[in-house]
Amino acid sequence: MALRLFLLSLLMLGCTNTKNNAPILVNQETFHLAEDWVKNQGLLNVESVIHDKSNHCFYTTSGNQYKVGGEGYISKISAQGELLQLKWVDGLNRPTGMALHNGQLYVADVNALVVIDPKNGHIIQRIMAPSDKLGLNDVSINSKGDLFVTASFVHSVYTLIDDELRLWLQDEELLQWANGIVAEDKHIIVGGTHLISIDIATKEVTPIQLPEGADDFDGISPDGSGGYFLTTVTHRSLLHLDADLKIQTLQKSDSIYFGDTYFSIKDRTLFVPRGFSARKDFYISVFKLTS
Repeated sequence: MALRLFLLSLLMLGCTNTKNNAPILVNQETFHLAEDWVKNQGLLNVESVIHDKSNHCFYTTSGNQYKVGGEGYISKISAQGELLQLKWVDGLNRPTGMALHNGQLYVADVNALVVIDPKNGHIIQRIMAPSDKLGLNDVSINSKGDLFVTASFVHSVYTLIDDELRLWLQDEELLQWANGIVAEDKHIIVGGTHLISIDIATKEVTPIQLPEGADDFDGISPDGSGGYFLTTVTHRSLLHLDADLKIQTLQKSDSIYFGDTYFSIKDRTLFVPRGFSARKDFYISVFKLTS
């Protein structure tokens, strides 16, 4: 019971509920697919999506193989779901996770953290990882400006200090295949083989106990009520974990993957990169909550 209460308190730290954001109810009746964006318009193994509120658009990451090369790109999509520019930023490796902070777009790109000016799509800086073999995957920045990026190949989390990526924590078991990440002010949530919470001050790792089969996580998006939307790789599932640690499957597919998500708390809308790789069919699914 003590561990359960501790985990609940960690999850509630991520709750951004206000008088204008009533607690959400997520289930099969309230959660539904509204539309699919930019289907068959050139996205390639689309991985993540993020909303740029200042510039009224979305960005998605695409690429071929997850390695150093020059085939990766970022696409720009309008707030209404229209493709504005397929290769808004190109010449990347295989860009994956993204984060916006102080008017700049940060992108994990295998062996580098790429900083982009959203106003014009120009690359401001490439912050190289200490090795080409880290497999930088997802990036998140909390309100304090603390930046964390997962390194899947070495089961680690790196942080940015003085324009240098430095190892913050490594654990071959608990951070195995570290993938999705969400940085709050006092803790971070990391998904990989496991879903865990890490105290930023002490680096204490707390596994979040989930039912068998809920593993191999990719996307993690706070729902604004102390819970999270989650996607899994192996099981091709879209899940919801509420503030009481109850988990439910919202969508599941035998062939179409779910990528790194973005949830608009204000609009109660979840954006999910999806694809059927064998058919080269890639797009963004838009799910609405009616609760």
